[in-house]
Formats: sequence, C-alpha cells, structure tokens
Amino acid sequence: MHNKNKNDMIILAAGSHCRAEVVSVLYDSGYTEIIEADDGVSAWNYLKNNKVEMVLADWNLSQFNGLVLLELMQADQKLADIPVMLLCSKVNREMIIDAGHAGVSAILIRPFDTKTLQEKIADLSDVRDKDLDTRAETLMDIGKKHLNKGEYKEALKLFNQIVELYEDPEVYYNIGYIRAAQQRYDESIVAFRKAIYLDKKFADAYRALGEVYEKIGQNEKAENMMQRAGEIYMEKSMSKEAEIAFNEVLKLNPNTTNIYNSLGILYRRNREFSKAINAYEKALKIDSEDENILFNLGRACFEAGLLDQAMLYLQKVLKLQPDFEAAEEILKRVKKKMGQSI
Repeated sequence: MHNKNKNDMIILAAGSHCRAEVVSVLYDSGYTEIIEADDGVSAWNYLKNNKVEMVLADWNLSQFNGLVLLELMQADQKLADIPVMLLCSKVNREMIIDAGHAGVSAILIRPFDTKTLQEKIADLSDVRDKDLDTRAETLMDIGKKHLNKGEYKEALKLFNQIVELYEDPEVYYNIGYIRAAQQRYDESIVAFRKAIYLDKKFADAYRALGEVYEKIGQNEKAENMMQRAGEIYMEKSMSKEAEIAFNEVLKLNPNTTNIYNSLGILYRRNREFSKAINAYEKALKIDSEDENILFNLGRACFEAGLLDQAMLYLQKVLKLQPDFEAAEEILKRVKKKMGQSI
C-alpha cells in the first residue's frame, strides 16, 4: 500500500561534526526533508509534535543519549513504529544487547562511507514500509468489518488512523462512503475526490461521487462522473459494472448520444448483437446523421449476420463521409458474403 518517498521527514540528532557528515550523504542520496537536532531533548520535543518517518540518533547525545531517546519513542504508541538507527564511534556486546532490547532498527559505527550509510537508510525504509503495510492492512480489515456492520463511527476512526500513516485511495473511498451514508455530502465529495486524485482509474470512486452529486441535485457533474466510471469499467473489461454506470447516466439524461454508443460498443464486444443494435438505434433517434454511430450499427449488423441492414447503414456512412475507410472495408466484406461484385 505504501509508496517510498524521498520527501519523507528524517530527524538527525547528533553533534555538529557527525550531523554535517550524515546530512551531506542524505542530500546526495536524494533526501531533502531533514531536521537537525543537537541534543536528545530537542529531538524528543520535535518528535512529540511533528510527523517523522525515520530517526538517526547519535548514541552519545547530550541531555540524554540516543538509547534513551529510542526507549522514550518505544514507550509512545504514536512513535513506536518509527525506525531508529543509532550512530556510535564504538560498540560492544552489551551495547548491542541494550539497543536490541530497546527496539533499535539498525546500528551504524563511525567512521562510515557513503555507500554503507545509504544501504542502512534503504534498509530502514524497507523495514518502515513493511511495518506500515502490515499495520495498515490490519486496520483496513478491521475497519471493513465495522463498515459492513454499519458501525460507521468505529470504521471511520480506523480509516483515519490509516490516513495518518499514509494516503491510500481505498481508505478515502471508504471514508467517502461513510460520509455519504451519514448524509454529510460535502465531506463525502472531498473524500471521493481525494481517492480519485490518488488513483485516476478508480472507477468505483467516480461512480460513488456521481451518486452523491445526483443526491444533491448537481446532475451535470453526476453525469460526468458516471460516464467516466463506465469508461474505466469498459477499459478493465468489467462489463456489468460499465452497463450499470452508463444506464445511470441515461436516467439522468436520456438524450445522451455517446452513452448509447458506448453501450452499443460494450454489447457488441460481448457479442450481444441485438442489445448493441438496439442501443445504436436509440442513438440514431437523437442524431440520425452521426457517421460513427451509423458505422458502429452497420458493423454490429454485419457481425450479427444481418447483411441487408449492414449494407444500408454502411452506404449511409459513405454518403456522409466518402473517405471513411473502415466503413468501405466492411462494406466490401458484406458484399462478398452476399455474393455481389465489389
């Protein structure tokens, strides 16, 4: 669920010489959001009030040392999942045991080269990502169970906890669903739009947003969202979902030519030729001289074995647009099947 991001906030707590060395490597590695603290108290105060993704702390910090900072973080539920790497000039077996018991993610001994530090930071990112994924998936599973039971307050609390970890389109979709069920439509719109922003192909979010717009009387926006949902469903070969979305548009506006055309394409792909022909014919009642609809209708008739009708529609296409090559090609195939000269 989580995407690694070199804009993640890193706090570096160490003496000035060590900080300068590490900061240089971090910048060279592409990390730009780095907070520097010169003692344990400053680092702790920042951690309590700000979101941080990773901590690099010198074991020998002033005020209180890196190990104490780690222990304080482990005792705080909001900070316990943040990976911590301790930096030290020397290490012994007792120090390793103490750090392990305290929950350290990594220990790096100075002096170190750029490659070693980069590898350690990459390892911390992997640990952090796996921990976040596990925690988020657990929260999502529990949240969905509450959602299915209609326990919206409990579900919403869990989904908001996931958002605090990182942004996920499905989480925002679930929040939008809850807010819509609570008739808090402004909030549901914000959540659904956030889901779409994070995943431009999130068809369910477009459809749900369309339903909310319909409920508040913004039918034009509802049409647009439903149509986009239908198009994405079609791209994903989700025929039933696409059909439902397109029919929702037609309920809002029965004179939407391109929706009948889209339904015709959908049915033709599924070899439901009678439904396809019916959809194209409804589109022609709205615009009888749309060469693309005429072509699609002629093609559907040809594939359905209705050769006389296919010839009629394809000839109309070529009368409107003589250089319509696809129509000309299918017309040749129609004539060949009918035994006519081409």
